[in-house]
Amino acid sequence: MTSHADPGPGRRRVDLVAIRNHLADVADAVAVTEDRLADTLDRIAQTQPARAALLHTRATRARQYAIVERDRAAQYRMPPT
Repeated sequence: MTSHADPGPGRRRVDLVAIRNHLADVADAVAVTEDRLADTLDRIAQTQPARAALLHTRATRARQYAIVERDRAAQYRMPPT
């Protein structure tokens, strides 16, 4: 049987900071991806006038989602201890 000692509050704090900062990094990456998607949809809209309105609407939604993810990243981010 393996015994797992309690790492103590200091170690748990370091783990919490690392996890939250990792979540912030992921949220930032999602935001970058959404912005790139929006730019791509806008470029496609220039070449497909019949679908331009739909593509611009989707690009707008992607940019809005990027804002949400950046806000989420800011909420997760913690300074190092």
